This record gives sequence, structure tokens and C-alpha cells, in this order.
Amino acid sequence: TVGELEVLDFIQNKVNVSPDAYILVDARKRDWFEQMTIPSAVNIPFDEIAYDASIPEDFERVQHLLGFEKVGETYDFTHAKTALFFCNGAWCVQSRIAIQKLILMGYPKEKLLWYRGGLQDWLLFGFSVVKKAS
Repeated sequence: TVGELEVLDFIQNKVNVSPDAYILVDARKRDWFEQMTIPSAVNIPFDEIAYDASIPEDFERVQHLLGFEKVGETYDFTHAKTALFFCNGAWCVQSRIAIQKLILMGYPKEKLLWYRGGLQDWLLFGFSVVKKAS
């Protein structure tokens, strides 16, 4: 888990410098993301981190954003990004579920970070948020 200072450092010194290697992920559902999110966050809803034959484009987007691909029956995480996940707050399970799904698929644990305080703590400490229009 990481705290606010690590999130700020991650945004400034990782995401803004090397977006091909790092990503800040808002794991909440799209409608919540559109209301407000942490600046530079990308929305990957927790419920899209699994292949669904009826909407394969959602999972293809997840693979593209996180930098991995399906090879046969497994996944290639050679170019997987280091991803910092968050959701609504410590009481919310969406980011935890997203991380668990990725670990079960074989995503390297060392490339997964969790901001447990989420948007609730972010706002509590007075950090800025942005609104993402649909």
C-alpha cells in the first residue's frame, strides 16, 4: 500500500515522465470516475478486468492500457506497466478486487501498488480532483 506522498510522487515522477511504464488507475465504475477523480488517473473499472465474450473490446482496452497481451491460453506481462490502483476509500473493495483479478491472471505483484485511502482520503487531505466528461 502507498500513501498520499507516494501517490503524488508516482504522478509527478513516474506517470508524467514515463507513461509507457507507469499508470495511475481509478478502478471505480465509469459513472463515478466521470464525477471526479485524481488528476492523471485512467479509468479501468474493476469489473472489466476479466474477459467477457459479449464485450471483448473492454478487456482488449484493459490489456492495452496495462501493457500486457494474451498469448494462447496465458498472458505475456513482459511489458506490463507498474500500476497504482485506487477506488473510493479504505471501505471500498473495487481496487482490491481489480488487483486480485490481475494477480490471478499472473500480473507481476511487484508492479501493483494500492492507494488504500482512495478518493475519500485524497479529498480529506485537500488534494485537487478533476471531472472527466463522458
